[in-house]
Amino acid sequence: MFKLTSIILLSFLLVSCDQESPRATSSDGYRFGEKEYEKTKLTVELVVIQDQQTFDNTAKQYVSRLDEIQAFSRLFPSENKCIIYIKDPDWTYQPEYIGHELAHCAWGRWH
Repeated sequence: MFKLTSIILLSFLLVSCDQESPRATSSDGYRFGEKEYEKTKLTVELVVIQDQQTFDNTAKQYVSRLDEIQAFSRLFPSENKCIIYIKDPDWTYQPEYIGHELAHCAWGRWH
């Protein structure tokens, strides 16, 4: 009986691992949480930062946790607006972070 139960349990685990979760971890290492709101029409401003020192100094003004951030955004949901701070692609090209920050503009603070 134990052997049969183990085989059934193992089969279930293998089948469930094969299916991708809708909340799977993205390439930037985050999982989408719960929407704070949803904005489908909004104004997005991009601030393109040229170097690490300027990026760090700017981030210190707006971000409480600075460890390893690659981009950040400031949200103004009542105005249907956000500002995304990204690194200049001539310095370092990281398009996945632009998408991550745009998701914050659309759905708020979901992590």
